[in-house]
Amino acid sequence: MKILTVFGTCFIVLLALLWARTESYFPLYPFIDTTLPEGFSQQKFEQITQGMTRTEVAAILPGSPEAGSSYWQNSYWNYGCDGGCNSWCDLTWIGFGIYFNEAGEVIKTERVVYMD
Repeated sequence: MKILTVFGTCFIVLLALLWARTESYFPLYPFIDTTLPEGFSQQKFEQITQGMTRTEVAAILPGSPEAGSSYWQNSYWNYGCDGGCNSWCDLTWIGFGIYFNEAGEVIKTERVVYMD
């Protein structure tokens, strides 16, 4: 019986290790492999609405570009990147995007799950 217990435990550990390298979605903690700016949260991101200006967005979301930077004028701001697990696993990661029109107003926001 001890042999079966040891074998079963080893088998479960092996499956968990293999699963952690598959870019799978981890529902218990979806952000496990996501790196976000310090202080960024999905709740703050959800406060962004159509028509808000870049300045209003920057006041809500930490990690927004500085007003004088070249990135400030881009029509798309992205928050989040891969690598939150520090190489011990490779699961899906989540990115948050904000699209601006030529006048600098929000026209769309999106939350994307990347499986790459």
